[in-house]
Amino acid sequence: MHVSLNRTRERARKEIGQLRSVLADMPITAPSRYALAEIALIRIAGILERSIAELAYKVACGAEYGDGVRENCVVTCRSLDHARQLMLSDNGQKDPPRQFLKWTRAAYIVDSVTPILPDNGHFLAVCRNFGPNIREIFEVRHHIAHRNASSRRGYMKWVRQMYGQERRIQVGYFLTTLNLRPHSNIDRYLRSAELILDNLCKKTD
Repeated sequence: MHVSLNRTRERARKEIGQLRSVLADMPITAPSRYALAEIALIRIAGILERSIAELAYKVACGAEYGDGVRENCVVTCRSLDHARQLMLSDNGQKDPPRQFLKWTRAAYIVDSVTPILPDNGHFLAVCRNFGPNIREIFEVRHHIAHRNASSRRGYMKWVRQMYGQERRIQVGYFLTTLNLRPHSNIDRYLRSAELILDNLCKKTD
């Protein structure tokens, strides 16, 4: 089965580029900027989650990385749906199969794909290497979506990392401020998402 990793990457990069253009034209007023940045992060997280899953299925189907190498999979799947079904069932070992796969932390990705993809392969090496970036994007997104005590704990971890202490600041401000860094966090998340997908595909152009 011929499947292209780069097609998934290019689709994601196009969507991320569109978000970058929208953010570049953000209104001046703070409430509007904050709301738009929060919406953009939700979209970035969705693009990243969908793309990681799609790339995992394609790698399981024998897709080549950018250098022409294929992953040494435990099983080579017939289709993207076949790959998903085998991951849900741990290659037939889990009965009943799990209801869904999780892509929002490196540990979750490892758990989702290791029945099919090798634990010591390129795909999981990249996910582990970018584990903190993946976790940050999804934990901040989670707080935007839920705004409860549990999500706040995850969000405040990244606030403390940025400021050295816990501070009561709006997520929108956290995403857009340039007070401590030359680039805003929302811009950093855009670049992180692109970098993660570039590395998963072994593409640099």
